[in-house]
Amino acid sequence: MDEATAHKENFEVYLQTLISQALDPNFISEIVKENDEYFLSHVHEIDEIVAHKKSLLSQCIKWDIILKDNVETFPFIMIRPFTAEGGQQMNCQACAKGFVSLRKVAFDGQLYNYTTLCPSKEPCLKNMERRDFLLCANCTDVVQAYSQMHHQKYNLFTMCANKVNSIKSSDPSQESHVILEHCLQDSTWINKLFGKIKSIWTTCSMLCR
Repeated sequence: MDEATAHKENFEVYLQTLISQALDPNFISEIVKENDEYFLSHVHEIDEIVAHKKSLLSQCIKWDIILKDNVETFPFIMIRPFTAEGGQQMNCQACAKGFVSLRKVAFDGQLYNYTTLCPSKEPCLKNMERRDFLLCANCTDVVQAYSQMHHQKYNLFTMCANKVNSIKSSDPSQESHVILEHCLQDSTWINKLFGKIKSIWTTCSMLCR
């Protein structure tokens, strides 16, 4: 059994937590306040995987502190091809190997509280400077994987919120517990999300070899 499959049960409770948060924006705050072992233990297991893979990815390249601030602050990464004007080559801004920059990478998206996942205002970060970064192909892959890992919970939460809103729009009278049960019984949707997570985890493992 591979690492991801071994955590299927943890993932399902993790997803239930995020669906519940989409239904009640105070849900995560409440289970933390009450130290709810059932939910928090499963969430912790997934969070530990994320933290471990982020740690490994952090060692793959030389992280500029401004790049790190951007990737951890903004959940959306934009990657475009880059060709220097006049044919002059420019070195990658993220690694110490002198590779040529082939991608222009920038970050955007809704700012949010990393714990509660609720929207937040523009932060005052210690090293914040929003700009494009010129990266080689390998560093682009690492940065993209790190972004996906760091914002995994928020991205999944967004998908859960979209699912909840879709069900509500079809029948606004449905109560929260009914919507939750509807989501949890949609095995096709859950397996699709789990497949995406497994793919991201596998990519991270391959990049860290």
